[in-house]
Amino acid sequence: MSKLNDQIVDITRELEKKNLQLLNALTTVKKIMNTDPLTGVFNRRAINKIIHREISFALRHKLPLSIVMVDIDYFKKINDTYGHEMGDYVLKKIAQTIKKSIRKEDIFGRYGGEEFILILPNTDIEKAYQVAERMRQKIEKIKFKGIKEKITASFGLTELLPNDNIKSIIQRGDEALYLAKNKGRNRCEVKLA
Repeated sequence: MSKLNDQIVDITRELEKKNLQLLNALTTVKKIMNTDPLTGVFNRRAINKIIHREISFALRHKLPLSIVMVDIDYFKKINDTYGHEMGDYVLKKIAQTIKKSIRKEDIFGRYGGEEFILILPNTDIEKAYQVAERMRQKIEKIKFKGIKEKITASFGLTELLPNDNIKSIIQRGDEALYLAKNKGRNRCEVKLA
């Protein structure tokens, strides 16, 4: 009987060990699924899940929520002039700069190519503008080793409206971003309707 108990204890320990390994593997898989491999920030897949939750929460509790779309100006020129490796370096450096500059509750991710998104819970458009302008200035001051010209970014901002969904708020943020691009780049623009 003692031998049987020892075997059960050994099997239980082995199962606990395997369960821990599976849990660690699952955590790793989830991280890989939700993280942009180049910049280390959330990817579009994760952002879409998060923004859905944040919109729902903000609407339910009648809290402000702002979205900031960020696009690196003339990024194709950077890749064409300095190569894709340098372009990757620029993306990483800008992502790190923004990530270090936001609050813990803010959500930041790569939305595609050279475009990023910042979700600012409990933040009205005036405060969001201050955040975006601070980011714009920080990016403008970054010195990129091996690049002569200044790298800048354009910012499109919007605030959650009562009838918004993911598609409408992102579209409005993109429209604000294109407005910033059309008005000369390296600027922040707001679109509220």
